[in-house]
Amino acid sequence: MGQTDLLASRWLLSKLMGSGEENDEVVVSSPHLSIWKKWINKNSSSSKWVNRNSSLEACCLSIIREAMFVHKQPFVYDDIFAGASCIIFLVSESIPWEIQRVRLQNLLMSVPSGSSLPLLMVVDDEYKEEAADPSATIIKRLGLYDVDKTRVNLFSVVFLVDGEHFGFFDDDKLREGLQWLANCSPLQPSPFLVKTYGPVSSYVRSSLRILDKCNASETGPDSCILAFNKALDQLVEEILTAASTNPIRWPCPEVELLEKSSKERMMADMFLPSVGWSSPARTEPLIRALKGCKLPIFSDDLSFLSQGSYMGLQIPNQKLAFEDCLIKYLTQSCKLLSWDLAVMEANVMVQRCAGLELRGSCYHIIPRWVRIFRRICNWRLLDLLSGEALVAYVLDTSIMDSLCEIDAKG
Repeated sequence: MGQTDLLASRWLLSKLMGSGEENDEVVVSSPHLSIWKKWINKNSSSSKWVNRNSSLEACCLSIIREAMFVHKQPFVYDDIFAGASCIIFLVSESIPWEIQRVRLQNLLMSVPSGSSLPLLMVVDDEYKEEAADPSATIIKRLGLYDVDKTRVNLFSVVFLVDGEHFGFFDDDKLREGLQWLANCSPLQPSPFLVKTYGPVSSYVRSSLRILDKCNASETGPDSCILAFNKALDQLVEEILTAASTNPIRWPCPEVELLEKSSKERMMADMFLPSVGWSSPARTEPLIRALKGCKLPIFSDDLSFLSQGSYMGLQIPNQKLAFEDCLIKYLTQSCKLLSWDLAVMEANVMVQRCAGLELRGSCYHIIPRWVRIFRRICNWRLLDLLSGEALVAYVLDTSIMDSLCEIDAKG
């Protein structure tokens, strides 16, 4: 920051960064970065997974980054703010206010919109000017009243100088500021990792079951296709909703610096979402893969089925024509099956999923589209068992649980 406040900067960093050699609670210590651990024992006699006299432990991790920057040079978000939950900014009366204001504004403009982080300003000297509220004066001079509140929504000022012991910084005042940050830091989202096959298949089965209760002659392929595509759209919406709650891209990428064999890393892998789970680099390929699973419209002309066949004489030819339409849909439209497999599948569909109906003197082939598309959807759902669309993070599994419950009851 400058030479005049070097002492305060060093003192502040020594308190925040610590040293792995001096404190066994510092699990990662390197220039500009520290990771602190804190294990909290919670006695539990009700858990069926532990003995009555054993205890459950919660692991708390705190990641501290030192941000170095140049006057009027903007920050690079990915390097500084990924996973951040609060900001500490060192203020010094020995540095011109305009320089500090520009530095802080550049810093805050790099915070992703929607993060709503608290900002603690620590002042390295006694405030010499007479003012009824020195904290408010500092906040005003740094231009914080006009800052985007979706980026930083709360401010607090702490004066580090110990008024009773001149020349010394006050641990208690810093501790009060850190406690304020802890209380005001936004809650992190709690996403659930789900296999995409489950919610999509449950939704499709429940929707097709409803359609199956309708008259077969009144249910066409479009209704079945819509049900499948709607299931994919719903999952895409839930993925986007989950990602939108995490503009700061928590958890911090530094979590991966923990020793892989350490207890802290095992707890992080068990309870935290993967690093970058909500980033466009992860969500965009997933969403493209899900949308790529959508079924196209059934465009072939099937009007010949409504014409029927007098005394059933044309039924064999109409059956073959219907099979040919299904083959083209499976191979050309959906690109779902190879030609040979599509021929066998179309034959099975017509044999098992279509019936004859006598209307006057004419026989009609009546496709049972729900049954046909159950088979088509099952083939398409196989795409969700591998590749980029295998798993996804969502916020709420209650919708999926209810779908599964409906599916089980059905």
